[in-house]
Amino acid sequence: MKAIPYNDESTIYRVELPVMVNHLNYGNHLGYDSVLSLLHEARIRWLKSHDMTEFSIEGSVGYLVVDVAASYRAEAFHGDLLEIALYIDEVDKRGFRMHYKMTNTRDGRTVAVAETGHMMYDYVAKKVARTPERLRALSGVTSQGQL
Repeated sequence: MKAIPYNDESTIYRVELPVMVNHLNYGNHLGYDSVLSLLHEARIRWLKSHDMTEFSIEGSVGYLVVDVAASYRAEAFHGDLLEIALYIDEVDKRGFRMHYKMTNTRDGRTVAVAETGHMMYDYVAKKVARTPERLRALSGVTSQGQL
């Protein structure tokens, strides 16, 4: 299986989120489905910090999540505080990839790394859209490549 990369130097946002009882699975630790939910929460908080939503990066252009890959590295338990760091790369004319690293603040262990693929979508026109320059600027990636 191909390793999922995370480049710490590219991080553009960090947030701490707690492991709550509803995040636990039958093994009494953080469930894989809850890892995805926590990553989604981190992504939404990053968007909100820039007055954006999944449905409106710029005007009616938002994005659809089209793929996800995750690698689970360590357990996390109820009450643990997780730092989720993220960055964007592979920005092209129709989308981008977002990378995540989830770290347990209690012991510094990496709980998971993941990436999601996003396709830009105009929710009014109901069609694939171009990637807004605003997203490129916030990601640190220009139409010419890395800044």
